Amino acid sequence: KHNFEISPQSEDWITQGMDELKQRAKTLIDLANESLIYITHDLKNAEDKAIELIKENKDLLQIILDAFKDMQTFDKDSVMATCKDIADTHAEGKLGKIGMPLRAAITGRTSSPGIFDVAAILGKEETCKRIEAALA
Repeated sequence: KHNFEISPQSEDWITQGMDELKQRAKTLIDLANESLIYITHDLKNAEDKAIELIKENKDLLQIILDAFKDMQTFDKDSVMATCKDIADTHAEGKLGKIGMPLRAAITGRTSSPGIFDVAAILGKEETCKRIEAALA
């Protein structure tokens, strides 16, 4: 059982992410659980596999963080383009090698709605804050 205050900001993020959240959920409970990525970022509750991914990819996450901080435009396409560039230079061109640790850092999970969508919805400030927290 979770008991959360849902901030107006979290409500806005959930609304923006609702189409993909609905597609992924089979039940209302699924929908509520999936929505938690927009409400709380507490890595104490993160999946073990997500924590492993973060630990194994700290250097890569730092590179992603630095690149995100330099971005002027922060939408799905620009986030994806930045991650593709990083994949080309640091991950043999494999976007999954960037996306998986990024997902783990931002959501504390190994499965979520499209991570470029999630980052864009959360926005640059929140996304960077979450990566910093994961690196800490």
